[in-house]
Amino acid sequence: MHMKTSITHTARTVFYFCLGLAAFGTTALETTARAQPANYRVGEGSKVRFQCFGPKVTKPAKGRFSAISGQMNLDPRNLTTTSASLQVILQSITTTDTSWDVMFRAAGFLGVVAHPASSFEITRIEGAQTLTPNEWTRMRLHGKFTLRGVTKTTVVPARARWLPAGPGRKERVEVLARIRFLFRDHEVWVPRGSDEEFAGIGAIARVHAFFERQ
Repeated sequence: MHMKTSITHTARTVFYFCLGLAAFGTTALETTARAQPANYRVGEGSKVRFQCFGPKVTKPAKGRFSAISGQMNLDPRNLTTTSASLQVILQSITTTDTSWDVMFRAAGFLGVVAHPASSFEITRIEGAQTLTPNEWTRMRLHGKFTLRGVTKTTVVPARARWLPAGPGRKERVEVLARIRFLFRDHEVWVPRGSDEEFAGIGAIARVHAFFERQ
C-alpha cells in the first residue's frame, strides 16, 4: 500500500513537472515571437513640411512634400532593435507660391534632377526603450540624413506613438521628428541676391509619418 502511494505521488510529481516545462516552453516561444521586430511601411497621411531660415531671409520659403516612402523594422517592446528609412521625392513639393515650386524643381543649385530624393535613415534610438499603446514617447533618433547625394550623420528630436490594430484599422506607429540642416553641409550653394531672401542658409524639416504594420 505504501509503495502504491509512493508510485502515485511520483507519477503526479512527474506529470506536474512536465506540465510546468510545457508552460515554460510555450511562454518562452511566445516571448521570442513577440521580441522579433515586425516590418512597417509608410502609409497614407504621411508628409514632410519644411521652412527655410537664414540671417538674410525676409520671406522664408515653406511648404510640404507629399511623395514619401519608407519602412521600419520595429518591436514596440524593444526599441534597441529598431531600424528605419524614409525617402522624400523632392519634385513633390508644394508651397504657397506656385512660381517658387517651378523654380525649386528647376534650380541647379539644389540638384533636384540629378538627386531627386532626400532620405533619412534611423540607425538607433536614444532616450526610450519601449512604446506604450496610444501614448506619446519622447526620444532622439540617431541616423544619416542625405540631400543632394551628400550624407551626414545627425541626431534629431522625435516623438512616437504605438497605435494597436482596431476595427478596420491596421497597427501603426506614428512618428513626429524635426530635422534641422544647413545647405552648405550638403553642397547646396544658394546664389547671392534675391534667392537668399527666401532660401536662406538652411531649412527645418518636420516629419509626420505613419508606419503601418505589414
